[in-house]
Amino acid sequence: MSTGKQIELNELIALIGRQEPPSRTIIAIAGAPGSGKSALAESITRKLNNQEAESTAILPMDGFHLDDSVLRQLGSHAGRVRQKPSMSLVCCTR
Repeated sequence: MSTGKQIELNELIALIGRQEPPSRTIIAIAGAPGSGKSALAESITRKLNNQEAESTAILPMDGFHLDDSVLRQLGSHAGRVRQKPSMSLVCCTR
């Protein structure tokens, strides 16, 4: 489910809560290393599990990055070094 816009955390929680059971929602959070993806994933998981125990889990994606050779082919190293993007996933079931 992509809304094409940024939304606030509480809006995200409410949006997930409106899903008709049974449903599964996967939230992908991408960004540079150290940008707060894991903290955001933990906050989402905590809030959703407070509403419905054990309904939400974090699926760690550490180490699931594109290899440097792939990044070079895509032009991501052209003329400067860029950090590899990383991702956190949150899976919600209702």
